[in-house]
Amino acid sequence: MFHGRMKLIFALVLSAMILTACDTAEERAEEHFQSGMELLEAGDVDRALVEFKNVFELNGRHKGARQAFAEAVYSRGNIREAFSQYLLLAEQFPSDVSARISLTEIALDVRDWDEVVRHGTKAIELAPDQPRVKAIDAAIRYRTAVEDENDAQRREAADYALLVSNELDDKLITQRIIIDNLLRDEKFREALDEIDAVIANGLKEADFFRLRLSVLNELGETEKMGAQLEELTKIFPDDSSFQETLIRWYIARSELDEAETFLRSKTETDDVEASEKASVALVDFLRQTTGIGRARDELNALVESGKNPQLFGALLAGLDYEDGRRDEAIASLEELLQDGSSSELTNNIRVTLARMLSDRQDYVGARQRIDEVLSDNPLQVEALKMRAGWLIDDDKADEAIVTLRAALDQSPEDSSIMTIMARAHTRNGDKILAGDLLSLAFEASNSAPTEALRYAQFLLADEDVDSAEAILIKSLRASPGHPEILRELGGLYIRNEDWPRAEQVEATLRRSEDENRERIADALQLQRLQQQERGDEAIELLENLMQEGDAGVAASIAIVRAHITKGDIAAAENVVARELERDPSNRAFRFMDAAIRAASNKSQEAETIYRELLEEERTDEIVWRSLYALLLREGRGEEAASALRDGLEAIPTSGNLRWLLASELERTGDYDGAIVVYEQLYKDNSSSQIVANNLASLISTYRTSDEDLQRAHVIARRLRGVDVPAFQDTYGWIALRLGRVEEALDHLKPAASGLPNDPLVQYHLGMAFAQNGQNSDAIEQLRKALSIAGPADTRPQFETAKEEIVRLETLLSENGDN
Repeated sequence: MFHGRMKLIFALVLSAMILTACDTAEERAEEHFQSGMELLEAGDVDRALVEFKNVFELNGRHKGARQAFAEAVYSRGNIREAFSQYLLLAEQFPSDVSARISLTEIALDVRDWDEVVRHGTKAIELAPDQPRVKAIDAAIRYRTAVEDENDAQRREAADYALLVSNELDDKLITQRIIIDNLLRDEKFREALDEIDAVIANGLKEADFFRLRLSVLNELGETEKMGAQLEELTKIFPDDSSFQETLIRWYIARSELDEAETFLRSKTETDDVEASEKASVALVDFLRQTTGIGRARDELNALVESGKNPQLFGALLAGLDYEDGRRDEAIASLEELLQDGSSSELTNNIRVTLARMLSDRQDYVGARQRIDEVLSDNPLQVEALKMRAGWLIDDDKADEAIVTLRAALDQSPEDSSIMTIMARAHTRNGDKILAGDLLSLAFEASNSAPTEALRYAQFLLADEDVDSAEAILIKSLRASPGHPEILRELGGLYIRNEDWPRAEQVEATLRRSEDENRERIADALQLQRLQQQERGDEAIELLENLMQEGDAGVAASIAIVRAHITKGDIAAAENVVARELERDPSNRAFRFMDAAIRAASNKSQEAETIYRELLEEERTDEIVWRSLYALLLREGRGEEAASALRDGLEAIPTSGNLRWLLASELERTGDYDGAIVVYEQLYKDNSSSQIVANNLASLISTYRTSDEDLQRAHVIARRLRGVDVPAFQDTYGWIALRLGRVEEALDHLKPAASGLPNDPLVQYHLGMAFAQNGQNSDAIEQLRKALSIAGPADTRPQFETAKEEIVRLETLLSENGDN
């Protein structure tokens, strides 16, 4: 009995001790929390964060500390850490709407729409009547309407945002919606008033000033842009895009002296770092506008004056590299890094060196330099961009996106980060996200030509001609007379058969005495005449160009092509004969002579010329390709293969000849050999959609392991939704093998319609019908595939097709259904 009482007393004491310990831990956690809040109040954020971490060690579910920690790191610009803390808060307290609101607002800031929908939907579910939640609801509704291209719902969502705005203190989300809606409806004056109202309220966010510049551009008030840009270079001294836009504005107005004066004024400051930054911009301006010579003189003067020899020595090495002295440039940079020290400048030099090494295909050396930089500073933006590019090339697009988000946290207005991220999303097959990012990059660059061309080409690939034209015109207003923008715009008008505006572009280009602009105008005129089927005028233009020095040979070749296109072989022969009479040794016209003879069924004569040309120059790739094509067309398959091997022996790195080798191996049934060649081509250039398609197609067709199928899927993701029949077939077949039958049919139906004479494409659709239970359709489709293939096609798929037809017919006869 006594023993039992002692056990009871011991248990009670132990329980009390435990409770006391718990109380003590909670009390200590609360003390740290209160101390942290006092430190926050006093502005001592660093020590406050330490106190909150102490809270978490004692009580990981302390809601107030977690909330305060998240808010503190967010206020310091550490977006990723803040998001992680709010996410933990949401997981620990699922009914806490404030965490969901914060997560959604952060996701809106970084344009992560998956997270916006995920957390925003939950916030709406928890507290639909809260004003901040209503703003989130408006944003989701608006985004959905824009994606669906539903203008009525878009305007309705914008009206709702306007209504909600009256309930909010912080109106940023709703104001963005209202302004974007006005811009989409081309109500530029109203949009300008809204933007000015936001700025007048003291908001100093760069993107609203960018919007203001964009609207001034649309309104044609370009005179106001210069003063605005000069002001913005002062408001945002660390944002180089405004200074770059101002310089483009000066250049467009041919005010080069004013641009140089402005840049020199920026160098004249006691702030050493700002002065050096301005000097770098000045050197780059001189390089672009007056050539490497003046830029080199400027740099030499800076070095001689004793100003930062490491920085300006690195820039001199960059000029050497651009000027073709690549070994010397690399050696100079390596010498600057010899002491092994680490600083922001040395890391920048390492990145520059990595770019040079990568350009020379020394990827091991380049990656080593980037690893050194990121080991010293894991958030170095330029190094992160390079690493992300390599990750994309290695088909690790998701990892690249994570890397780029880290870079974007450091430099949120960097248009190049957005561009690389768009490339990553394209590789993943997320076209909508890719388009959004290219649009953001265009806006962040203040309508810069490079970003405009990239975004316009993306839109044109999606047949969105009107939007592409709007982007190009907007960029042209910001950079009047820019030749590449005019070239793209002229080509777009020719594509649309908008002849008056195409001629207007040509006339604009000819107003300048610049030879490059004149050549672009000539090329556009020729393209227009050919599109208008005004062949004689096109040839007359080319004949006039023949008299213009170096342009003469190119014009003569174009004349030959124009005659061949018209079917006038005799006229083409006359031009070639005339040119060869002038210069019998001219390789270009000897090659054209052979090509014409090949087209005129004079194969032996053409072959003789090709072989003579190759005896003189073994590394002339186009001649090897032409000889191979001639021999193959003549039915001399073994000789064609032999010529191809000889060509690769002469030019082992030729991508085009390796491409032909892969096709040759595929033609002769050596599918594994073809895959090996395509793997090498893919390694050399993983961004090529055609290489990706062919490799993924071969792997998914002729290899059966799950590992191979997953690899094919990773390669082919970029093909999802692309309106090219061959791409649709590849992606659709892979989707079918992965069990995604509906997605497969969405791709295989248009593929079979677009490639009606390809038996393998028809077979793929037949197998999809079978897997979807459409037995009668499957039988009909598989019979169609067998009919196109014919009895001579011994590929295993068609034996499978025969077996599948028997199986399906048996099913139909047994069940009497489809």
